[in-house]
Amino acid sequence: MKSKDIKSINSTEIAKIAGLSRSTVSRVINQHPNVKGKTREKILNLIEQYGYTPNLSARVLAGKRADTIGLFFVPGTNSPNFAGDTQADFMLACIAEAASQNGFLTLTNIVRNIHEPENVKRIRDIFYEGRIDAGIFIGCPDQVPIIEELVASGFILGILDQNPQGRNESNRIIVNYDDGSAEKAVDYLVSLGHRRIMGIHGDLKRYNGLQKYHSFLRGMEKHDLEVKKEWQLFPGFQHLSSYSMMEDFLNRSKELPTAMFCANDSIAWGVMDALKKAGLSIPGDLSIIGMDDSSFSALLSPPLTTFRVDFQEVLGTLTKKVIEHVATPSDELVRIAFESDLVMRGSCRTICVW
Repeated sequence: MKSKDIKSINSTEIAKIAGLSRSTVSRVINQHPNVKGKTREKILNLIEQYGYTPNLSARVLAGKRADTIGLFFVPGTNSPNFAGDTQADFMLACIAEAASQNGFLTLTNIVRNIHEPENVKRIRDIFYEGRIDAGIFIGCPDQVPIIEELVASGFILGILDQNPQGRNESNRIIVNYDDGSAEKAVDYLVSLGHRRIMGIHGDLKRYNGLQKYHSFLRGMEKHDLEVKKEWQLFPGFQHLSSYSMMEDFLNRSKELPTAMFCANDSIAWGVMDALKKAGLSIPGDLSIIGMDDSSFSALLSPPLTTFRVDFQEVLGTLTKKVIEHVATPSDELVRIAFESDLVMRGSCRTICVW
């Protein structure tokens, strides 16, 4: 077989000659252990035979870092206007700024569906081809096969919002929110005299959504309050879906609560819009409390009572911990939870208790 010009050969052609996938070739190039001995030997022999020097992986082969963090943001398929999502923009900027302050670049990827095969392949290739030193995942469901694969393969991953029960990998760096915020929201509403409280919840496939839901239930149980099935809505963490569900609820409901707990501020925005359209007054007819103190919550009419999370501190800490592990590999187990603080504004009021 005549050798190909060494200046034109690439990893795709090496894979084709070997009869293997490009990702398998990338794993060998990047000295990854999850390749069988005979397969590895075959690829290495072809690389030597054709004189192939991989461009993207040259730094890795030389033992050098890329000084780049991959940022994988999953807005979800129900978020049609990501470009106008100021909260998402702010979160991405927090990570980019923290990385820059520590001498790293960010390679940002917006992943609509993290289970879609093409997206999985793209994520896998970015890691195995050595374009990044580590990855940060934001907005994912609690269990994602590609994330588990990458962790098992030894890549450094920072994850916001995950509950890896029974797992203690040091290369899996996790930052979560405290699990008592929804319970504290119920406590606050009860302190204002409310006992008929409705819950509008987030995505239960995400750990934070399930976490807040269970916290809400604990708060209701603590105060011996009825959790009415028809008063529990599950729009995910989206403005438009919460608006639509609340509009439908108002059209069919014969009895209204006096207060509504919303699992994040985007949900609260949609709920408030639907209530106003129906001619209801906030907080005159209904008190509303949100979560996370998102952009513009203080500017609503009325301003939204919510729980504040310092996203800059949360995401900055996550980014710094990931970079620390890149610079100095460690067996330290990193699991951090950040608390939230009540911000009292105008969307809740005290009601008479007789």
